[in-house]
Amino acid sequence: MTRVTRENSKREYTKPLFILPPYTYNTTHKILPITPISSISYLTAYSRQNVTRKVFLVGERKQGDKDKKISELTMELERQDQLCASYREKLLSFINNVEEETHELSTKVQLVVENRTGKDY
Repeated sequence: MTRVTRENSKREYTKPLFILPPYTYNTTHKILPITPISSISYLTAYSRQNVTRKVFLVGERKQGDKDKKISELTMELERQDQLCASYREKLLSFINNVEEETHELSTKVQLVVENRTGKDY
């Protein structure tokens, strides 16, 4: 990359790093797996300092694809929320059953202890 500075200007201008051969609008490039987005016939890559850089957006999704992905993720989130609520209900039911069984068991143990102490004395 060659940097060119002008004495009268504080801006720094750069020359393109490379220029790829032209291609038509409806085809993909032979070297790079990209589809052109505008009617610019050359893919030019400039350094970061160049303000008027003309570069194709590689792999840019269409708005419809983004909306589809958002709706898919929203549906997955709702499904996971329902699954979480179901697990929460099952867990609370299990805890309640354990508490009931513990209470019944402690009542039976208490009765056994009372009967045994009553017979011994």
